[in-house]
Amino acid sequence: MKQIIYFFKNRLLYYGLAALIAVLSVYMHAAIFLLFFCFYLLWLKKLRGLPLQSLFAIILLFSIFFLRAELEKRDSKTNISPSRNSFGIVLIDSPVINGDRWSVVGEEITIKEKVMLTYKLKTEAEKTYYEEQKMVGETCNFTGILEKPAVATNESGFDYQKYLWNKSIYWQLEIDQLSTKSCSKQPNDLFTKLKTVRLTGSKWIEKHFSHETKAIAIALIFGDRQWIDTEIQSAYQKLGIIHLLAISGSHIVVLVGLFYFILIRFGLTKENAITLLLFILPFYAILTGLSPSVNRAVCMSMLLLFKRKSNVFASFSSIDMLCIAFLLYLFYEPKVMFDIGFILSFTVCIFLLLSSYLLLQASSHPMKQLLFTTFISEFSVLPIILYYFYELPTLSLPANIIFIPLYSIILLPYFLAVFVVSFFIPDLATFLLGPIDLLMNASEKAVMIVSSLPFSTIIFGKPSLMTLLSFIIALPVFFFLYEKKPKNQKKCLYVIPMIILLIQYFFNLYSPYGEVTFIDVGQGDSIFIKEPFQKGIYLIDTGGTVEWGKEAWQIKNDPYEVGKDVVVPFLKSKGVGFLDKLILTHGDLDHIGGSMAVLKSIKVKELVLPLSSIERSKEEKEIIAYAKNRGIPIAYVEFEQMWQAGNDPFYILFPIDPNAENKNNQSIVIKGRIGGLDWLFTGDLEEEGEKKLLEKYPMLTTDILKVGHHGSKTSTSSLFLNSLHPKAAIISAGKNNRYGHPHKDVVERLQKKNIRIWRTDKNGAITYKYYKKTGTFYSQLP
Repeated sequence: MKQIIYFFKNRLLYYGLAALIAVLSVYMHAAIFLLFFCFYLLWLKKLRGLPLQSLFAIILLFSIFFLRAELEKRDSKTNISPSRNSFGIVLIDSPVINGDRWSVVGEEITIKEKVMLTYKLKTEAEKTYYEEQKMVGETCNFTGILEKPAVATNESGFDYQKYLWNKSIYWQLEIDQLSTKSCSKQPNDLFTKLKTVRLTGSKWIEKHFSHETKAIAIALIFGDRQWIDTEIQSAYQKLGIIHLLAISGSHIVVLVGLFYFILIRFGLTKENAITLLLFILPFYAILTGLSPSVNRAVCMSMLLLFKRKSNVFASFSSIDMLCIAFLLYLFYEPKVMFDIGFILSFTVCIFLLLSSYLLLQASSHPMKQLLFTTFISEFSVLPIILYYFYELPTLSLPANIIFIPLYSIILLPYFLAVFVVSFFIPDLATFLLGPIDLLMNASEKAVMIVSSLPFSTIIFGKPSLMTLLSFIIALPVFFFLYEKKPKNQKKCLYVIPMIILLIQYFFNLYSPYGEVTFIDVGQGDSIFIKEPFQKGIYLIDTGGTVEWGKEAWQIKNDPYEVGKDVVVPFLKSKGVGFLDKLILTHGDLDHIGGSMAVLKSIKVKELVLPLSSIERSKEEKEIIAYAKNRGIPIAYVEFEQMWQAGNDPFYILFPIDPNAENKNNQSIVIKGRIGGLDWLFTGDLEEEGEKKLLEKYPMLTTDILKVGHHGSKTSTSSLFLNSLHPKAAIISAGKNNRYGHPHKDVVERLQKKNIRIWRTDKNGAITYKYYKKTGTFYSQLP
């Protein structure tokens, strides 16, 4: 045993990296990662001097994890027939009700495959009834329609299918009718009982804690953030402190220390206290939802406690213990490698441990140590944050210094104490939470105000592969040089991450490549135009979410809004922090509904609207008022106006008659020369407007036509097509939309003239990327 321990100790990091490369080689580019593994072995042999037996052990571990991941990948497929409509399902989690949607993860009882169940609640009374039901662990009979989860239809968009695939869920079941009569309670196992306790505890807090504290208390004690207002969560994310609203390693450390102190005070020996904690921690992980960050922290804590209790791991370092936790977790669930919580949790932890010597050097200065610890935590996850969120919080460092002690040292223990007291004296909870109510009100107001400042975040865009590699190389180089360099030269090393960030920032702004993207916003329009070298960045329309007479009880806590959930993330992924022009072709909601989200998130240099005598809609008035309040110039345009983007001219051809009564026929129509092609963007122009356009410009032609009014039968007439002679037509319409767009007659007219058709409802986002005067069309979906 001693020989085995000596063989592995202080080398487990090498084994952990080998396991990571093995899993990535299965799920990503096998040839690239296998080649990388060969170079890794060469590096271990030549530069690290590992003996041959250690290299063989690493190759063996690599092979084991490769086979484990390969088997998991092969099993990652559905065994449920898509034609099935009747199911026996065990509800393995607590149902979630959001607005009029009821959803829960269940497991089919015969095949043992997980399914995402959804149901649209019919009445408010039905919603109230199911909010009181604890259905976790029950077996129910359901009928419904199986649907494939939605894939990402925009570049860098949220891929719900991939999200569920990571959780081994391959189907959504839309239930026809929800009834507890079809459910039966089975003898619950311990796992299910703990989940029921979690739900009961959350509801107890919701009932007995104050309005100001209950959501945060549920998040800190049970790891459930669904009770927290979405605007608050967004503000915390902008400040880089969203991790405080989830149970993390620091929370577990505080809890372990707190319970250890209490157990010792109650007379238990240190040995028995550690044994009891080893018994409690797995149950606590289940109670808090088994998130990757909790699992990592609990597993690491148990290993460290076991190290204190046993001599087996006495000579293992903290890094070794972390690597054991990593290997166990990755072997049990290889696909967890793609969970952002897992990635962030292990990345921060490993870099903090690797930097422990540097942190000890700063131990004589508590503030310096706290600053350096926060810097390491943030620098280590920089590429991950940029890859997933495209922007960085500028105030993260001071915000973490202020809020980490508040949440970990003050709020968490206090909420736990009040939670326990509330079971014995419920009315006392309100009194005890009084001072905290004031503190929470003040802190949330401060977070909301600071996060709304224009400089609270900097948009860098999604990093390229080269940028990611630069970050990966820069991280170990920084820490190596920081340890080796003299004290007076250490400060110079902070320019390393700054240089990489500046390169990415300015490359996005001054890229020689341009693009035109028809963003898939469902039933609506939104067109992004980016000229090379920052000569012009424009957005034509923003899409919009149309809600048809929903009552208050039907509205979700965080309702889907195409501007906030699609357009703004798309712009940020492109590194767009400002728009030269936001052009709203006309006032229909499916063209302007996302504008407020864009105006609030992205700097707009000019708002462009059509000159029109028609009374503006309520939404248009709100947009105009907001722009005026923010000092954004507003241009009301009509025909024969133009602007220049470098050498490329853009001409406004419509509206011609500001007194026209039809709003669609007052759409702004733009002709532009982009990437060597002529483009015509027609808004919702209909046949009458098309005739007026041709009368005014009889020689008008184009290469690419943005089909008017989403392909409605009232647009894109034969006369219009005969005059324009387009080579390709792009139709922006929603999948299975209620209007039947695009109309079959329009599609047939385009096909008869051999015009290439691109459709957002079938192809997702459609992009033309170009360099100088040559480019290529791409679609998000094949």
